[in-house]
Amino acid sequence: MSANTKRLTPKVMLVASLGLLIPVLLVAVAFLAIKSDAKNQQAYQKQQQEILDRIAAREAAEKAASEAQLKP
Repeated sequence: MSANTKRLTPKVMLVASLGLLIPVLLVAVAFLAIKSDAKNQQAYQKQQQEILDRIAAREAAEKAASEAQLKP
């Protein structure tokens, strides 16, 4: 080994490990956010369909009631 070889100090090792760890954590958080968003979109679509079904049922009931009032 040459005389100019330096040992890595604990501070340099800490900074280097954080430099590697932070991007990995950011990517992991991004994947979790995408997965959670997909689940939320499914739940939103289901709720929206349920609301539309209730509206259609209410409108059908109102139409039937108005037709029943017109017949007698």
